[in-house]
Amino acid sequence: MGTAHESLVVATWEFSQSGVESCFDCLRKGGKPLDAVETGIHVVELEPTVTSVGYGGLPNANGELELDAAITDGAHFGAVFALRGYRSAIGIARGVLERSEHTALAGNGAVNFAQEVLGEAPLPDSELLTEHARRRLAEYRAGRFQGRPNESHDTVGMIAAQSTGDIAAGCATSGYPFKRPGRVGDSPLPGGGLFCESGLGAAVATGDGDDLMRLCPTHLIVELMRNGQSPQRACEEAVQRVMRYREQTGRDCRGAFIAVRCDALAWGAHATHEGFVVAHADGRRMDQSLLIPVEVPEARNKPWRRVCV
Repeated sequence: MGTAHESLVVATWEFSQSGVESCFDCLRKGGKPLDAVETGIHVVELEPTVTSVGYGGLPNANGELELDAAITDGAHFGAVFALRGYRSAIGIARGVLERSEHTALAGNGAVNFAQEVLGEAPLPDSELLTEHARRRLAEYRAGRFQGRPNESHDTVGMIAAQSTGDIAAGCATSGYPFKRPGRVGDSPLPGGGLFCESGLGAAVATGDGDDLMRLCPTHLIVELMRNGQSPQRACEEAVQRVMRYREQTGRDCRGAFIAVRCDALAWGAHATHEGFVVAHADGRRMDQSLLIPVEVPEARNKPWRRVCV
């Protein structure tokens, strides 16, 4: 059983703090990192004020809530893509990990698996969108939608680690608001939104998924740590890869990364733009949110785009 000082939890964005607390509490009570990450992300997915994850997420262009999620402990991986009919996807991704012969299931196949294997029936459409999401959908259909400065944004990516070398990572998102139905970003992809190797470390990503999925940044980070880089330096290298991509393509790609090494429970984070926040907990303290300073050239030193994606 892991004690408080032997555990570490980190996650993307301030809206993940309640999930971090639940994740850490699970570890403190003897849960494994895989259990803890599922628990923590599930809490975030059910928070109706988070407009880019789970139940609170904004729908696709057809007005349907469509979720992506993945969870891994390195040796095992489970994911669902374009899942409709559910407020939370991380538990179904965990079900794929444990109870499917496949690694990922998409669309109706994921729904059928949830019903037939996990016994979880989809909800009617009337129970899947918050009032906030319905208002934004009406704005979108009227051609008046613009992201609100105070809306939460992006993927929840979470890592839980213990000094035993046990580690797990997970990601969940509702994706870009009013996306084309069936669109999948980087969040549920191994090497994209997350990557993990037991005994070594893990990384999670958040940002512009249509771009980040081309760069395999979390795989890069874990391989750099394997070769001796610190989590901080590995995240900085991933940001440099994004910056080179921006220069080559002219695309305004944003990305932020968190990494954890199992030895000494060391962690690091970096981002392409100012404003990235890491929610963090360990056995010494329970931080509310940590603002990770981002050092980039002045021309790029703009705040993170405060639009849910």
